Amino acid sequence: MCGSSNRGFTLLEVLIVLAILGIMGTVVVPNLRGRDPATERKEFVARLNQFMTFAWYNGVVTDKVQKIVFDFEKQVIRLEQQKMEEEKPSQETVYEPVTRAYTQTTLAWPKRYHVKNFLIEGFDEAVGRKLKKTWIFVVPDGLAQDVVMNIVDMSDVSQARKGAPFSLVLNPFTAHFKEYDNFQQTK
Repeated sequence: MCGSSNRGFTLLEVLIVLAILGIMGTVVVPNLRGRDPATERKEFVARLNQFMTFAWYNGVVTDKVQKIVFDFEKQVIRLEQQKMEEEKPSQETVYEPVTRAYTQTTLAWPKRYHVKNFLIEGFDEAVGRKLKKTWIFVVPDGLAQDVVMNIVDMSDVSQARKGAPFSLVLNPFTAHFKEYDNFQQTK
C-alpha cells in the first residue's frame, strides 16, 4: 500500500509550540493588563528618593546649596546648585543647572499627580492657586527643608472616582520622601 500523506505533529513539536506560547504569555499579558497605580507610585517615590540622594550627595561634595525645582507646567523636577560668584551683598543667589554625564539631574513628574498642598516649612505654596513651580533646598551639611506634598493620583479611581489621595513627607535629615496613604499636615 502506498504511504499516507497525512502526517501529524510529533510530541516534541507540540511541546516546543507550548513553550513558545508560555514565554510570550509571560511577556505580553502583564503589558496588556496595565500596571497597578500603587505600584507605579512606589516606583516614582523610589526614583524621587534616588534623585534626592544625589542632590544631598552633590551638596556635601561640592559644598554648595542644592535647589530642587518642581516645575509642574513642564512636568519635571530638576536639580540646580548655587553658582559661586564674587560675593556682592545686594545680589541674589544665582543657581545653575547641575550637569553630570553619569547621572540623571532631571526627573519626570507624572501628569496624573495633582498637587493639592505643597507645604514648605509649614507654608502652603499651593494655597488658593494652581501651583506652577516651586523649589526646595538641600544645604551643604546635608539638611533639607521640612516638606509635605499632598497629592491626588487621578489614575487611581478606586476612591469614588475622585482619585487616590496620598502624601509625600520629606525627612529633613536624610532627604528622603516617605509615602502615606492619606493627606498629612506639618506642625
